[in-house]
Amino acid sequence: MEFANARRLFAGLTVVALMVGACSSSSPTSVPVTAAPILTAPPTSAVAATPTPAPASPSASGCNQDQIASLQTELSTNIYELAAQATQNATVGSSVTNTNKGKVYAANAPLKLNFILEGLDHPALVALSNSAVATAKSLGATMELAGGDGTAATQVSLLEAALASGTDGVLIEPATTVGLQSVLAQYDAKGVPYVFALKGMPGVNDASQVIAPYPIEGTEIGQYLVKHYANDPGPINVAIIDGITGDASSVARIDSLKIQLLAACKFNIVAEQAGQYRRAASETAMEGMLAAHPDIQLLVGANDEAALGGLDALKAAGITGVTVAGMDGEKDMFTCIKAGDCLVSITHLTPADGLNASTVLINYLRGKPVPNYVVQVGQIVDASNVDTLTPSF
Repeated sequence: MEFANARRLFAGLTVVALMVGACSSSSPTSVPVTAAPILTAPPTSAVAATPTPAPASPSASGCNQDQIASLQTELSTNIYELAAQATQNATVGSSVTNTNKGKVYAANAPLKLNFILEGLDHPALVALSNSAVATAKSLGATMELAGGDGTAATQVSLLEAALASGTDGVLIEPATTVGLQSVLAQYDAKGVPYVFALKGMPGVNDASQVIAPYPIEGTEIGQYLVKHYANDPGPINVAIIDGITGDASSVARIDSLKIQLLAACKFNIVAEQAGQYRRAASETAMEGMLAAHPDIQLLVGANDEAALGGLDALKAAGITGVTVAGMDGEKDMFTCIKAGDCLVSITHLTPADGLNASTVLINYLRGKPVPNYVVQVGQIVDASNVDTLTPSF
């Protein structure tokens, strides 16, 4: 099934209310979130046993089939691809959930929680953490934030410190999953539950994973660009600014995007560098790519910060006429689209992820069943609707 069809499937499903039975039946007023459909899904192990590669649009000439097959193989074990497919195949009212088999807390018992993030230097992470903390407070819990420096070693140290502090449960938004297996085994041994927020990880004993639809976003931006260039015979020279090096979320977005572009048989991906999901690093990456490929016609960022950083490099070099696409639907990208400097993005429901992650963790601690995965899909934003949509953060 194409992920564009998956969006339609999501839209047709009834919302599963995570807030039922919680201390508060509505989201906190300080967090303006409209919840998207919450779907239950089979456990990670069940999905991972029979992974299905993400489909590409059919290629009439059979071009780039080896590259497409390689990308599909890489996606077939990607946690975001597995979660997206699990939720798209889930049935409304599915009983496949996780229930706390360890210490269960009464409805009015205070909870001490921690939220470990890769950092707090990105607008998406600020929105995610603000929403999570406000939601936890509304549900009778305190949540302590800790933002790292984007390295695996720091996030492991922060998780170890939270466990030593006597936390009742943690939310995790990892920079990468390197080194997490061993520290999460310590959580398992002490019976302290953990929920992934925004980014996830396969093969661990999490309570739930409230994670982003990265492959769906990459696919939909890819399909949009193919349609945008439908009347252009090509070839179209493409530069891609990836996210964090080796991170599964960037792989999910960019591999899915590439499949669509390669299948169209007229996009040449001539340059690709990591920008670490940050604007300054992405500007530097673009400067390097432009030195070797000044004839770039299309720039795609793994997120809006990457796209905007790349655009800064283009402007500094005095290069005009390059089409710019991003993903996240952040405020600055809305401004860029309105100005005509950027073409397209897709909204990323980060505040809702924070709300749902806190709710899932607290419900789990209080003995309520929670879904194995929560995946929510945003909306394409371009000049046709930028004035009517709300930025993600």
